[in-house]
Amino acid sequence: MGYCTIHLISDLFLGFNEFSTEEENIPDVDLVVLNGNIGPIKRGMLYATSLCKKYPTTQFIYNLGQSELHMLGAEKFEGENKKQMLNRKSLDKDWPPNLHMTFEDSVQITLRNDSKLDIFCAYGFPFIRKVLIPWNETVWAKNYNGKVCSPDDPEARKKYPIGTSNVSHGHISLPIDISYINKLHEDEWLKIKNWEGENNGSYKVLITHLNPYNDSRFVGQEISPYLIHLDKSSLWLASNTACNGVQFLGGKLHSNPGRGITPRNQVIVID
Repeated sequence: MGYCTIHLISDLFLGFNEFSTEEENIPDVDLVVLNGNIGPIKRGMLYATSLCKKYPTTQFIYNLGQSELHMLGAEKFEGENKKQMLNRKSLDKDWPPNLHMTFEDSVQITLRNDSKLDIFCAYGFPFIRKVLIPWNETVWAKNYNGKVCSPDDPEARKKYPIGTSNVSHGHISLPIDISYINKLHEDEWLKIKNWEGENNGSYKVLITHLNPYNDSRFVGQEISPYLIHLDKSSLWLASNTACNGVQFLGGKLHSNPGRGITPRNQVIVID
């Protein structure tokens, strides 16, 4: 792996009609990671594509976060929002060639200096061991889409009112519970575990929107991160809580949330 530079952006929370001229002035780096909560999905995509056009020799990867994926109301089917974004990527003739996007999967990116990165993007769901506050006060109950059940799913049947006739009621979004979040955590963990064990000669970068190190969305919960052990030179990029090279599960954890001159000048160097 040769020398390369990365700039990390998250938690801008841009308004739908808000200009972002200052936030579009970024360092001259090899890779920019947009790690969620840029704004509503349409605003986030406008920001991402604007940067891609302004910095055509820089590679960008957009890992969608809470405001992009989970603030849009109930989905018609499980993973609808992600599916729509992947369809847009494959069908949009104007999709920038230097903008990458994937969900619970890896992507190999070649930088302008010919260095290669093996990047895995995930949301970063934790394993919840215990909840110390009322469940309806957690971020999961307040702001996250529930499991979407088809009409013939027995889990949906449990939520119908007593005496409801046995006819099709369409898809139903069930309330989120601990077991649902823990299942999402396990699904991500198994994929990441397989990814970290693969040796393809590229430098590995794990990107999760949620921060395993003191994320504010874990307040009132006892949680555990993925059961993984990254290589000591690997990067783990997150959001929400600022940290700069914290040793975490073997790798170096970075997060660079927020707006302003200081965040927009932070550069991660790999040598």
